[in-house]
Amino acid sequence: MTPPRDTFGRRELAIVLSHYDAGVITSIHEFNRGSPHAPKVLIRSDLGSFLLKRRARERSDALHVAFSHTVQLHLAAHGFPTPAIVGTRAENNSMLQHDGNVYELFRFVEGYDYAHSEPEAADAGATLARLHATLGELSTSLPIPNGSYHASPRVRETIDAAGRRLDARGRDAARRLSEVYESAGSRVGALAPPVLGHGDFHPGNLIYRDAHVAAVLDFDAARLAPPETDAAAAALHLSLRRGGGALDLDPTLFRAFWSVFERESGLGERARQAVPPLAVEAVVAEACEPVARTGQFGSMAGGAFLEGVAARIVAVETAARQSLTGLGD
Repeated sequence: MTPPRDTFGRRELAIVLSHYDAGVITSIHEFNRGSPHAPKVLIRSDLGSFLLKRRARERSDALHVAFSHTVQLHLAAHGFPTPAIVGTRAENNSMLQHDGNVYELFRFVEGYDYAHSEPEAADAGATLARLHATLGELSTSLPIPNGSYHASPRVRETIDAAGRRLDARGRDAARRLSEVYESAGSRVGALAPPVLGHGDFHPGNLIYRDAHVAAVLDFDAARLAPPETDAAAAALHLSLRRGGGALDLDPTLFRAFWSVFERESGLGERARQAVPPLAVEAVVAEACEPVARTGQFGSMAGGAFLEGVAARIVAVETAARQSLTGLGD
């Protein structure tokens, strides 16, 4: 069952908005996108459009929020497409802390969702490469998270935890995915030195206009990791078709993304060979994480979902590898 969405109270909205210069407000509407535990409202005023967000409690650590804002402000200062953060009226703080909650106000970026076209996938590849290059110039005294889903003890623990929540068939699916995860990790080989990347670069965090990325959202997962891990997961999500429990890659989209990312980032053949098994590791990690927490994947029973993933996971790597065949020749 899908959890109910948290919402703002009227008094809460009035108090929070009093801390910002948002102009004369003409309308406020719920904006039901992203986590149900992080309510958002779209605000229209004589000064433009804004998005107000209350962070989920588990993502409200002030130090981590400050880091993600540092990343976003650095990108914006270098002309990278990301929503502008609106500072508070009194102290121009990038976050507002009130009554145990953390709030953020952004300039709203108009656009449309990813429509699964080759030009959009290619522009996403160029955008991620630019993000990595731009963040390479960031200097901060704040602690920087690190690590990825590749060969991760945390992911191994998550797979085991998912299995413990399930019946015998579900546990068997989790066991098979654990074996697939280990096998894929052993085929990755050496990776490039870590860079500061997005960590969650997928269609839900992209806004498009005219087939170009108009804004990249949500820098909560920004971290140091080999660039191939960020890019492999992005290529996967931008090319993945989910239907009836199956996992299918559109090879034209996978190739469109990776070919441009590879060219713009300067990564070569070794990185290209690492991408298919990294995509497999990403699938396993993302499939097992919600099952480990709740026993479910969205509205699906966790065991049935993991059985479906286990049945298709080898095909994911095969399709990814075939989509990159001949690239760079």
